[in-house]
Amino acid sequence: LGLMGDEPSWFYFLMLAGFNVSYLLNNLEFWGTAAMMFDVRQSKRLFSIISSGDIPAKLIGYLASVFLGYYLGQENILWIAFGSLVISIYFFNQLSKTGALNSKMHHGHHSAINPGTDSIISIFKNEKLIRQAAFVSFFSYAAFILLNFIFFGYIKNSAVHHDTTLALFIAVFLATSRGITLLFKIAVTNRLVNLLGIRNSLLITPLLLFILILFALPASMQNSSTAVLYLFATITITIDVLRSAIQSPVLLATMEPLPIRQRLAGHTIIKGVMDPFAFFTIGVTIFIAFRFNHAVDYQLAAIILFILIVCWIYWILNVDKNYSETLSNAIKSKSIQGRELEVSDLETLKILRTKLKSCNADEAVFILRILKDQVPDYEDFISTALENPDQSVQKAALRTIEELKIAVATPQLMSILEDNNKSELLPFAIKALASFSGDEKIEFFLTHESKDVRDVAIISLLKESKHNSSAEKMLQSLISSTDKYDRIIAGKILSEMNNESYTSDVLILMDDVDAGVKHQAMLAAGGIRNEMLLNKLVEKISEKKNESLVLKALEETGEASVPHLRNMLISKKCSVELKIKILLLAGRIGGVNAINLLDACIDLLPESIDTIVHSLSLSSAKPDKSKIHRYQTLINYEMNVAAQLIFKIHFLSINNYDKSMLYNACKLELSGIRKRILLLFSIVYDNEKSKRAQRGMEINTRESMANAFEILDLVLPKEFSQTFICIFEERSLVHKCNELKRTIKEPELTVVNIRNEILRDKQNDYNHWTKACAIYDLKDHREEIDFAVIENMSKSENELVSETANYIITNYARNTN
Repeated sequence: LGLMGDEPSWFYFLMLAGFNVSYLLNNLEFWGTAAMMFDVRQSKRLFSIISSGDIPAKLIGYLASVFLGYYLGQENILWIAFGSLVISIYFFNQLSKTGALNSKMHHGHHSAINPGTDSIISIFKNEKLIRQAAFVSFFSYAAFILLNFIFFGYIKNSAVHHDTTLALFIAVFLATSRGITLLFKIAVTNRLVNLLGIRNSLLITPLLLFILILFALPASMQNSSTAVLYLFATITITIDVLRSAIQSPVLLATMEPLPIRQRLAGHTIIKGVMDPFAFFTIGVTIFIAFRFNHAVDYQLAAIILFILIVCWIYWILNVDKNYSETLSNAIKSKSIQGRELEVSDLETLKILRTKLKSCNADEAVFILRILKDQVPDYEDFISTALENPDQSVQKAALRTIEELKIAVATPQLMSILEDNNKSELLPFAIKALASFSGDEKIEFFLTHESKDVRDVAIISLLKESKHNSSAEKMLQSLISSTDKYDRIIAGKILSEMNNESYTSDVLILMDDVDAGVKHQAMLAAGGIRNEMLLNKLVEKISEKKNESLVLKALEETGEASVPHLRNMLISKKCSVELKIKILLLAGRIGGVNAINLLDACIDLLPESIDTIVHSLSLSSAKPDKSKIHRYQTLINYEMNVAAQLIFKIHFLSINNYDKSMLYNACKLELSGIRKRILLLFSIVYDNEKSKRAQRGMEINTRESMANAFEILDLVLPKEFSQTFICIFEERSLVHKCNELKRTIKEPELTVVNIRNEILRDKQNDYNHWTKACAIYDLKDHREEIDFAVIENMSKSENELVSETANYIITNYARNTN
């Protein structure tokens, strides 16, 4: 309508600005919806595809504008554009009817999800990933705008003078660019991103632009306008294609591990703030250049473009590092039933502070735990917890003061110690005060009327100051006391002391007539780490009642107990159950000697491979280079077993066996193998992130699973990550089998073959539950029973397997009679 008037020059700027603003709002809503509908794995695969819808529209629009403009006039084409907007309302209504826009994330929770201006500024400051992605977007868009300006500047200075020819040239150029982009997005992008990863995918565009600009700069200095025009045309098309097809969807996909609120804020910052700001920055730069030089120096513009590219690459490298950290943190144990808990905003902190004054002990412990590393004024929350009338909450706060040595809590501790009505809190307050205070404040309680208080005072003084004569005398009197309670307390004090000078006292108490005294003495022996005490401990493990206690003491001893653990493992008297406990203990102890022991047990005890791998992972073991190949071979073997199980599960499902116990046992077996492979990943590769991935799979929400697979895709070699993801990611069995056939030979399968392979297991591939299920499945298939195998299974050391085999034999005999 405005074009029907005098068409003032400002109107064209207003019209273009209006279009860009409305297009931006549309984009933000579109990507906001996509961000909430898809997880991080889906976003990498689908963002390039769902964003390709506007490309054919632009392609048609650019070409139509030239030919229709010639016949209808350029102004009248706007009516076609207006008509297209009206038609789009119909398709929007069709989308609404599908229900995709009616989830709780779109209605009723807007205030909680959509961030305001203050939140966006706060998130930009606090979220490294968003801030760095925003700078990537800024420099990439600034480079893109400047590149377009340089290109169209060369067009203006070229031999093209006629408006119609110029319009045709620009339209064909833009249409070609969009056509190539469309093909690239649909056919290449998702495969490329999956192959190269986030960082390398983002680096493609700036690195290629960097190389092309190096060629363009010398050409521009030689004043070869035609060559430079076509060179910049090539560069502009290439960068337009790569930026639209790779940069934009991949950059938005990096936001997916973030909580929804931050995710949407990230999209708003990238597309709604940084891109327009880049447009503004380049526009002001060009405007200033015109004002002072009355012309544009395209060589200087190319140099500025070169600088923008260098900055662009720098921020991409930062994004990749923080993307990996964000994925890992997304699975950190801050989720309740798969929902993330945010404690960064003031309103939430205010609510938690109020809650601490009246909550129960469990809630207080939870609040104090989640706030521990997140708020700078943590001491204030501890003080608030001490104001809670529930003494259980106060005890939790006192334990935290002791653990963190919070000296600012001294006045409140002294208040508790002086309050006669808080006798239950005295032991906790004394231990807390002793953690950072001197002896004089604690010695007073050595003569307290309460035994519990006196005992805690002795422990605190001897533990913190080591040589307090008053406490020493009281300890010796407890050791030699005729009261068994006193001797138990003496053992308890010694177990907390871990002082080798008390070795003889511990030996005396280990032979005490009272079981409770022996119990505490054995714990003390573990902490002291003396060879004489170790030998005494190992002797006592032969008594079943002492087994758990001795193992606990040996754990306290640490690496010094490893030779004793090796001797117990190779002993014929060591039961299967005890071997498992010893292997787990070696993992908890850790250290070079324990790791070497576990590594040797892979060959010595192959039937305990699950326990050994679990223990190696517990120890945060990192095998030396000579052993890495051994573990990689083990990973490959486990992957192959898992792939074979996929084929078997698929075969059973298509042969109406998907309701059977055998089918479900195979699925359970697959779950166990997944855990074992993840543990092997944690041993060979990044321990922390592999365990985070395992945690994400245990949480088992859509987003936690996707984040877990994405972490593995980042930290593992592609040969492992792609096979693992193919086997365990949620997708159809047909799809999995088709993909696995490319690298793994599909076996010839029958139900009988599957069952027999499980029962004749020679490599310890299957657990006892799966074997028992395979045996039990024979109940309804008497003609398939191989009695030689079943007889052998009936003699199994595993009770479940032997009883199931005997049941089948008995059942067959009964039915035959």
